[in-house]
Amino acid sequence: SGVVLHTGIRCDGCGATQMRGIRYQCTVCHNFDLCEHCELLDLHDASHPLIKHKRARPNPFAEEQAFL
Repeated sequence: SGVVLHTGIRCDGCGATQMRGIRYQCTVCHNFDLCEHCELLDLHDASHPLIKHKRARPNPFAEEQAFL
């Protein structure tokens, strides 16, 4: 089945612009995502729940990120 590629989403931990594998999205912070490697490093507030995305889905903030 291969590795999932989350295009148009940047990891806020390492800065990777195309995440491979599982993506973690914060439910509290606006537009905050971590790749599976950075999530293991506990780089984000542990009190914030994260959504675990095993499949790629569109990033609603893609246009916003293009201007950052």
